[in-house]
Amino acid sequence: MKRSYLCLFVIEGSDTDVDVFVPDIPGCGSVGDNMPHAREMAKEVIEFCLEGAVEDGEPIPEPKMATFAEALEWFQELMNYELEGETEEDRAFNKDDLHIEMVEVEAPAAQTSAR
Repeated sequence: MKRSYLCLFVIEGSDTDVDVFVPDIPGCGSVGDNMPHAREMAKEVIEFCLEGAVEDGEPIPEPKMATFAEALEWFQELMNYELEGETEEDRAFNKDDLHIEMVEVEAPAAQTSAR
């Protein structure tokens, strides 16, 4: 079954080191060398996280976030989270360096327990 998850891509520098965030899947993120690589990594890490959920007997996270506004609000909350010793400059980002896209993956079939 195909599912689409909203992903946030944050470009650091001149199209290098692109951070990938997947808000609907806790702990799911990656990094790419550039945007095309980051898109590949996004798909790969989502599939990895979904397979892990199935293997652990957990439900596959449902895609919930669907709009740019929701994603931007989520990201701004993330950026406002202060880590010890972190400065405001460390958390600063240029909205032009933020790309939000849907990434479609093939979700694994949920395992059924044999009893």
